[in-house]
Amino acid sequence: MELIPKVLVVGLWAAAQPGTLDRDRVNRIWSELSTRQDYRQLSHLADSVQFIGDGPDDALVIQPPLVQVRSTARLGLQNAADEAEVAIKVAARHLGYAQFFNLGIKHVYHAPAPNGAAREFVMRRLLGRDPADLGTLDRGDGIWAGLKYGMTAADQSVYTLVIEPLLTNDQFLFVDLDAQFPGPADPDRIRERAREAEDYADRAIRQYLEGAD
Repeated sequence: MELIPKVLVVGLWAAAQPGTLDRDRVNRIWSELSTRQDYRQLSHLADSVQFIGDGPDDALVIQPPLVQVRSTARLGLQNAADEAEVAIKVAARHLGYAQFFNLGIKHVYHAPAPNGAAREFVMRRLLGRDPADLGTLDRGDGIWAGLKYGMTAADQSVYTLVIEPLLTNDQFLFVDLDAQFPGPADPDRIRERAREAEDYADRAIRQYLEGAD
């Protein structure tokens, strides 16, 4: 089953206090990243700044202590991870952030549903249930279901997987893999950690979905 990348989100927490960002430092970040990352708009808010590209899923958000990059991964997930690492390191250098914690990486995919029926696939094949079994929950116009799994590794990293029908198009599944790495974080490992999560999706999640088909 094909997993179609839709969004990559990379975020971590800097050892910094909340507060207004220095405009000169922000402008230097903009000068360095606006052309390379195709950001088109710089938005200053009360406690944050946003570098926005084609839309809300294509942005660098700095809201101390959070630094987050969102990408539509239109050139592939690994390229998106590369660009996220560059953007975060540029922001850190100009803002003087030297320590980071709690790296999080989210991969969002769409996957073609067997027989073009995502709600039925999740309910009957993944959950092994009949909608009639959940009749007490029905509000009169049908019912759908999703799954959520949590997987912990020896390094204390936690993967949370959500699989649901794509509510706007029942021909597709919505697959959300959220990888969390608690503790000290190294921006130089963003590519590596993103690749680990992507490989897990390509291997384990794909195998799980195909096994239910």
